[in-house]
Amino acid sequence: MKRKTQSNNTYHNQQPIENFDEDTNSPTAAAMEIQNDNQSVTAATTASNPTLASSSSTQCTITGRKSTSAVWEFATKSDDGKHATCKLCNYTCTSSNHSTSTIRHHLIQKHKKYHLLLNTKASSSSTNIRVSEHVKKELHNLCYNAIITDSRTFNDFRKEGMMTIFNRLMPGYTPPHRNQVSAQIKKLYHYHYKLLKQELEEVEQLALTFGFWSDRQANSFLCATGHWIDYEFHYISKIIDFSCFDERHTGINISNYLKAKLISLNIHDKVISITCDGAENMKVACRHLGDNIKRVWCCAHRLHLVITNALGFWFKEKSVDNENRSSSMTRSTTTTSTVISTQDDDLLNMSWSDENNEDSSSSDDNIADVDMSDAADGSADSDNINEAEGAEGAGGDHSTSDQDDDESGDQHAIVDNWSNDIETDLNPIEELILIMNLLKKCRTIATIVKKSSVIAAFVRKEQLLLKTKKMIRIDCKTRWNSTFLLIEATIECKQVLMKLFSEKRSFNLRSEQVNRLIAVELNNDEWDFLSSLRFVLNPFYHATKLMSGKNYPSIGLAFHAIHKLKHFCSKDDTYEEKIKQMKKLLLAKLNYYFYDDLEQHEHLENHSYFDPAAHLTLTENEKQRNERYIKDLILNDVYPQQSSTSDGSKASSSSNAISTSSTKSSIQLPQSLSNNHTNPSTYDDFIAACGDDGNIIGESNKERSKRLSVNEELKYFKLAVQEFNLKNKPSTTTAMRFWNIHHTKLPLLSRLARIHLIACGTSVPSESAFSISAHTARKERSRLSSQNLCYSVFLKDKISKQK
Repeated sequence: MKRKTQSNNTYHNQQPIENFDEDTNSPTAAAMEIQNDNQSVTAATTASNPTLASSSSTQCTITGRKSTSAVWEFATKSDDGKHATCKLCNYTCTSSNHSTSTIRHHLIQKHKKYHLLLNTKASSSSTNIRVSEHVKKELHNLCYNAIITDSRTFNDFRKEGMMTIFNRLMPGYTPPHRNQVSAQIKKLYHYHYKLLKQELEEVEQLALTFGFWSDRQANSFLCATGHWIDYEFHYISKIIDFSCFDERHTGINISNYLKAKLISLNIHDKVISITCDGAENMKVACRHLGDNIKRVWCCAHRLHLVITNALGFWFKEKSVDNENRSSSMTRSTTTTSTVISTQDDDLLNMSWSDENNEDSSSSDDNIADVDMSDAADGSADSDNINEAEGAEGAGGDHSTSDQDDDESGDQHAIVDNWSNDIETDLNPIEELILIMNLLKKCRTIATIVKKSSVIAAFVRKEQLLLKTKKMIRIDCKTRWNSTFLLIEATIECKQVLMKLFSEKRSFNLRSEQVNRLIAVELNNDEWDFLSSLRFVLNPFYHATKLMSGKNYPSIGLAFHAIHKLKHFCSKDDTYEEKIKQMKKLLLAKLNYYFYDDLEQHEHLENHSYFDPAAHLTLTENEKQRNERYIKDLILNDVYPQQSSTSDGSKASSSSNAISTSSTKSSIQLPQSLSNNHTNPSTYDDFIAACGDDGNIIGESNKERSKRLSVNEELKYFKLAVQEFNLKNKPSTTTAMRFWNIHHTKLPLLSRLARIHLIACGTSVPSESAFSISAHTARKERSRLSSQNLCYSVFLKDKISKQK
């Protein structure tokens, strides 16, 4: 029995008291504190006096199922078990059914035995409170959805902090384990894949974007997004496939793989266009998918090549002993040009780690420690890395590690084809040499601000004083607008940088680091040229934003933006010579990538005709050419209607709709030829004398009705577009708003609009999925399998749209 008593004391000593919300001055809280003291005294007394412990154990040896309670250390139970007597004061009370409540209350109140207090909180949370299966299932589903929507780690809700929140909000509930999450995501994938397949059965035509992405482990993924417009003119965009691609990236392999995916969804015959980048393997893949599928070269990718190649963002200096430079005069000129010298280049590339340490070997050791630490964190499920990356992405660049810029940040984790066609080895002209040197200095400044904790702290302090929010970040080769943001941030922080350069010797830096700051100082001419460069690139930046949409028709806006950019580069205003030269360079590349490729220009023109924004730039000849294209599609029934309604009834309803709408709308239209009841003309008398009805030879009544309906709809469409553009400026919503107003009045054209407007002007939807996947597969989720990554990215837009 002595063993049982000690075991019972140990049990009570181990019970946690976690009542954080109680007042610490309350009697209950005080009792809890005294309880711990009494337990310590009791344990010490028992250890120092074994005889007392033995006698106490002997006295509390009684019969009954409740004899192990700690109450019986200070009380005895009668033989019949109906009464209990206090050993300390001989107080007697009833204890029917072995109850200890009364005697326990007496010992606590009269003899201050607070350690006999019951831990009701622990008991209720562990035993009494149970969550119903219905509530548990509902909470589990919310956890699964949150993990997919927020790209959380699978064990996120099992962490200590999250468990504390759940225990407070829903005691007794335990979030799902990471293995449960993994199994459920697989089930959700198959469930939503079936729903997507059923949804696509109702779609007549759809357009695709697709591309490739590789993660840090060189795993390759293919993403395909589908886009269509329903009968109520709602634009729908969804990821239809995101999967691993382990084969060679040849055009045939890509075509076979994509065709198998489309066939499994029963949509191979419904695809009308595919938007992708201009890589050769993509061209081959699109050609082998089918003759009826148009390939649209991503306008954002082409605009990226226009800017980077026209202005030489990534040009490299050629060697002075190039075989094409034969004369010593030319070599001398090259040597003395404004290209940054080799000595200055070494200064720009020097290390900035541990700037206050004079021992270079110590600095190298620190670099090694940082790399090893990063490697360790990369294999763990750490939240610290996520917080650091999140702060960097939100505008707080506090990193001081010396790891390569190419290894940090999600934008550098995206490996795609956008850097393949960038020109780097050309002999640049004078303006391009200036741009090369200027961008090299800007990139070096961004690197210094990122890697030097002293300079970073100074820049942040000055930005707070000047209320400047833009952060100077290094650009990347695959996104030209990152270079524009670097230029813009450098100009916005001009005052901060000027003060940095003037006070550079007060930071206690090493001499070589001071020399590096001297090498990147910008003079007045360079500041002026940087402002001119921003002025020229500003329209291109906003055009890229305008056409980079995934939830609205983008091909009409892309067509309109390209024409506006061409007009901007063609204007010969009273700008300085450097601006004129940059415009000429950009105009030449615009013509090369957009207008010299006749097939791609024709695709853009035909599809954008149905967007009112395109009519602001289309010439009359281009409009007439598109009208002939539309008539050919309708009269030849290129896109046959799947409905059972006959074409004749559609044509009749078209004429009736137009006639009715003309009386209700402010748009005034010529009266339909079919309703023309004027007196017969001489030509009519002549036809009647010939016994003919005036129809075109070989044309049936059905064809005649369709032709007349097309003509009437085109007349109405042109007037409606003209009136709409007078009241609305082009935006991401104008195309759908126009057709929501007029689609019932233009049944033939509205059907073609649903087919043509779904073609994407850019491959941004698939590129956006790659950004999501890069965040989902970030460093602290290195244990995430490739298959679970595919499931998560595929489900993200499905789960989010359910809310």
